[in-house]
Amino acid sequence: MKKAAIIVAVVLLVLYLIAGYFIGGLPVASKVMGSNKPVDLGIEISVDGAYQGLDAMGQPTTVEELQEIVDNPDSFGTVQTTLTEEEASSLMALNNAPDFPARLTQIKFNDNGTMESSGIIWLDKFPAFLARNGVSSEGIEKVMGYIGFMDSTTYYIKGTFSISNNNVDLDMDSVKVGRINIPTGVINDNRGSVENTVSNILTNNGYNIRSLYVSDGKVNVDMDQPLGSIVPWLHYVQS
Repeated sequence: MKKAAIIVAVVLLVLYLIAGYFIGGLPVASKVMGSNKPVDLGIEISVDGAYQGLDAMGQPTTVEELQEIVDNPDSFGTVQTTLTEEEASSLMALNNAPDFPARLTQIKFNDNGTMESSGIIWLDKFPAFLARNGVSSEGIEKVMGYIGFMDSTTYYIKGTFSISNNNVDLDMDSVKVGRINIPTGVINDNRGSVENTVSNILTNNGYNIRSLYVSDGKVNVDMDQPLGSIVPWLHYVQS
């Protein structure tokens, strides 16, 4: 479910920052937004890293493990674990979630408790992704009116992010979309709305997150994940 905590929570963070609060006030132009090279955070993305992350998250990676869950669904769900930067980045970059628009995604956990993330957002998948996560058709139309002329854009974020009993807490130090630096004052002025949106998405999708926080270069997770969280990783199941 690090997929929900990092994949959904971190990237959705970026996507909702774009979708809900900032893009409407930006002088968007392709020469400004059209950066196609994300910030390199120096994190290695690999299939091995994804398998290690899946194992840490209690996700099945063999037919036998999957059959055990089918036979006893109650055996799946509760997770208390830590993930490294390589594991979290690999899971996020190599997931197979429907309409998931972010690729080449890297996540860096700093020793001071902050985190960074960068990657590419493929905008052809953006409308379906936003709709599936509760954004209104009016909101999607407004967003795509500003960015729909592009195939993709990059993002970079840095800040603190944690969850306690499904309550999201964030404090952004830097947000960049394409080549545009978004003023952090504007972002943090809207943090309550963004936090509530991310929290609602997680709980509505069946996640119960008792705690999630960054320390010592890792992310610590204590949560319940739904059976549906298995689906994006089924292509990793080996016979």
